[in-house]
Amino acid sequence: MSPTDDTTTYGRHFLLQIVDERADGGYNRPFAMYPKSSDQSAGFRSIGYAQMANAVNQVAWWLDSEFPARRRIIHYHISIQTIETRHLSHDFDED
Repeated sequence: MSPTDDTTTYGRHFLLQIVDERADGGYNRPFAMYPKSSDQSAGFRSIGYAQMANAVNQVAWWLDSEFPARRRIIHYHISIQTIETRHLSHDFDED
C-alpha cells in the first residue's frame, strides 16, 4: 500500500478492518510492543497484525458461543428502553 492510499482512506475504516487488511497483506510492522520484563533493557516483544486479528476472531467466536444472539437483542432493547425512560423522567422532573 502506498502512502497516498493511506491518506485517501484515512478515517473511513474501522480499526478491525485495518487490522484484517494488514494481516492479510503481510504488513511487517508490529501492531503493538510490550516489555519482556519490568526492566526495559531486557527488550520488547511485539504483537503482529496477524496475531491481533486471530485474537479478535477468537474472542468474537467465544462471545457468540457464550451470549446467543437472542440475548444480545433483548439486552439491546432493554438498554434502549432504559435510556428512553431516563430521558422521560428527567424531562418531567424539570417542570
